[in-house]
Amino acid sequence: MALVRALHDERHPVDLYGLRVEDFPDGNEHASAGSLERGIGPLHKSGTFVRAGAGWLQGNPAEAKVDLRIEFHDSSPMADHEAWSDVLETPYLCRSGSVWQSMDDFPNESLALDGPGLYRVRVSASAGAWCLRFWRVSDTAEPPLRLVRSTPAVRARSSGWKAALPAPVWRVFCVARRVAENGRAVRPEQVLDGLRARPDFLEEKEAIAEVESALPLLVSVGLLSEKAGEFRIADEFPPLDPRLATTRALSGADDYLRYEALAADVFSLLAWSARESVSVADAADCLLVSAEDIRTAVANAGSVDAVAGFRMAPDDTIDLIAVPAAGAHPVGPPPRAGMLGSDGRLVVWRDGEPEIVAEYGEPCPGGFIDLWHEAPIRISRTPHGLILHDHGPGEEELNLLRPDSRLDEIGSVSEYGTPLFLLDERTIAAENGSDLYTFDLVDGTRASVPHDPAARHVKIVGVFDGCVYFHGCTPGPPTTWRWRPGREPEALPRDVEQVDPLSGATLALRPDGLVVIESGGDRYHASIDRGVRMAPGGRTLYLAHDDPPAITFFDLTDSRSLPRVLRLPAGAETSKMFWEDEDHLLIPAGSNWRIEGPTWAYRLTMPSGELERVSDCDTTGLPDECECCAGPQAPVFVRPLLLGEG
Repeated sequence: MALVRALHDERHPVDLYGLRVEDFPDGNEHASAGSLERGIGPLHKSGTFVRAGAGWLQGNPAEAKVDLRIEFHDSSPMADHEAWSDVLETPYLCRSGSVWQSMDDFPNESLALDGPGLYRVRVSASAGAWCLRFWRVSDTAEPPLRLVRSTPAVRARSSGWKAALPAPVWRVFCVARRVAENGRAVRPEQVLDGLRARPDFLEEKEAIAEVESALPLLVSVGLLSEKAGEFRIADEFPPLDPRLATTRALSGADDYLRYEALAADVFSLLAWSARESVSVADAADCLLVSAEDIRTAVANAGSVDAVAGFRMAPDDTIDLIAVPAAGAHPVGPPPRAGMLGSDGRLVVWRDGEPEIVAEYGEPCPGGFIDLWHEAPIRISRTPHGLILHDHGPGEEELNLLRPDSRLDEIGSVSEYGTPLFLLDERTIAAENGSDLYTFDLVDGTRASVPHDPAARHVKIVGVFDGCVYFHGCTPGPPTTWRWRPGREPEALPRDVEQVDPLSGATLALRPDGLVVIESGGDRYHASIDRGVRMAPGGRTLYLAHDDPPAITFFDLTDSRSLPRVLRLPAGAETSKMFWEDEDHLLIPAGSNWRIEGPTWAYRLTMPSGELERVSDCDTTGLPDECECCAGPQAPVFVRPLLLGEG
């Protein structure tokens, strides 16, 4: 039980992704860990404390800096669990023989282990100190085991006060609660100091006004008590007055978030287990939680009919679900709006028949062109032709390819990938730096929003009923504007992040992380990841994940329903997916065609969740690389603008 060597950093910084240890494979790469090769994607990678897999370990310290020690032992180190607040042991598959911190400012010194292979690591933490102890084990991995737990595995259910109170008032309460921990009284100047330390600090004058107005309101609703100018936090949250509840909670989404960290722990238990299933009782014992929490965590990880990684079985066991290979999915119709293939041909389908509308470049002997340099980088479909996004000097140049093959210049957008929006059947809206303009696809006329000299740039967040909704990026708090061409823009009473072009539903992100959705006359709230988006029609929210690829859907029509987590084949590029219409999502396969094949893209049909390969995208017979060029390259899919998606 001897310590062989160690690394120590007394003030190790923790980034947004937590505490991370990684290694990278070399020529002697060890066997894959299967499901743990790249984490869990939809679930917290760090779980309730720490998780590990093939070449990665991730923890979730509460502190911004920790006293970190990484050790290698020649055998299992002596137990000292009583000295720590939290302790967990987990397998770790090392692929290079060394581990190091995934931080730029960590010393460029790795800790050598005993070569590639399977290790066990005991992670102990207490009061800002973390210790990771590695030792070599046999080729059979024992599943993770929680030895000491100091905090509940499941966070408390939302009281509703965060959604009911204005964001500035809730911000003051959060600062006061942090300052007044352990029953201490807090003074207004202490709250002000706490606000100054936050990254979202406003001007001094606004912060003083915020504190002066928020504290009496918090006393009036019972969250604070006041005596002689000092304030104390209520022992318990008082019941929320129904008159203050202006939004409905997405309770299904809240439960998903409450249990997702524990669900990640359960996934690790299954992925490292030699068995295909684990009993609920065994899982509860290993993780130091109740059996009921295990069942609820699995239920909230995704609906049973979805490929969510695991599910409850009738005999009170949890089964691991394998993700189907790419070739296992049925073949569906071709890309609905068309595509530009690596042979340089731009094809659209009319009445089910392909039609070549343009050809680019000179194919090499292998039959490929260089798509990046010889063809449009994006293509958008409108009722009056295809908009080609061509390379320009530091920007995208937009040209309209009409059905009669005429090419008309539209203008430009300042950043590659800037979305376009279809305002009506003949008008698009686009942004170019501080300029927001519309372009009539029929007669070529152009109109610009009245210019705000203070705006550095503008960002369109959606269109609906002939109006363009946009952010003007100016000094001060963000503001969303609504502009109907021909009139002056008007400021909205609240800032919004997305507007659905079909229903007018809006999605707003409050500074405190709360997501507020207005759809069909109802208002909803949930503390979902800030990357969440509305699906066309405004009835569903979705959250894309890329490691491994998956999509989580939240149903607004039933606020109590559990989210659905749909796992995708390896390599699928959720960052490049787009809606073909209200019910179909096209997802490029990315590098997957080289790994599993044989397709460039998948189509997800909602609400069934069925996944299919997109026809006319078959990669069977294509060489992995061309001897004379960069081909074959992934096609450029034509994106329809009928839904306002860019």
